[in-house]
Amino acid sequence: MAVSLRQCVACRQKFPKETLIRIVRSLSGETSIDTKQRLPGRGFYSCRNSNCLEKVRKRRILDHVTGKPIPESLYLEMACLLQNSSESYIGFARKSREIIMGITALEKGFDQGKIHLLLMDEDTQKWTRRKMEFWSEKMDIPMIILARQRLESLTGRVGCRTAGITHSGLASSIIDAYAKPPNPKR
Repeated sequence: MAVSLRQCVACRQKFPKETLIRIVRSLSGETSIDTKQRLPGRGFYSCRNSNCLEKVRKRRILDHVTGKPIPESLYLEMACLLQNSSESYIGFARKSREIIMGITALEKGFDQGKIHLLLMDEDTQKWTRRKMEFWSEKMDIPMIILARQRLESLTGRVGCRTAGITHSGLASSIIDAYAKPPNPKR
């Protein structure tokens, strides 16, 4: 199954289409966010990453690509889409086959230099944890430790305790999403 890639208007990196925010300029000239990615019109994509969103807003990139001034409310709507996106990134990595699961596959991925982010369940066996920590330090790969059995539910694979993200852009987005503290609900 081929993965549709689209380019972020801010960082110019290509990502699986489903991982990006789509902004569409309709035939009537209105600009809106297309959450289902199906609206007709000219589409533009932005990473679900606070750095790219800030770049798009500050540099008024959407004004340039759409040829019209974009209301501030559209940027606020995009910011709302960023909240709680870290788990969806892992799901997108799985769907786009940018994730390696299991210790044997990970070791092969390390040898080939494919791994950009390590994910590990907190209840991973001691010897596996040590191996992952060793590789993380040796290869200078960031590691995120998830709550008990969370990785299993995010990957959809029973017994999954370790995984590696192979797409650098998705890895960066996951790191950004986990590093950013969630906003308190009002």
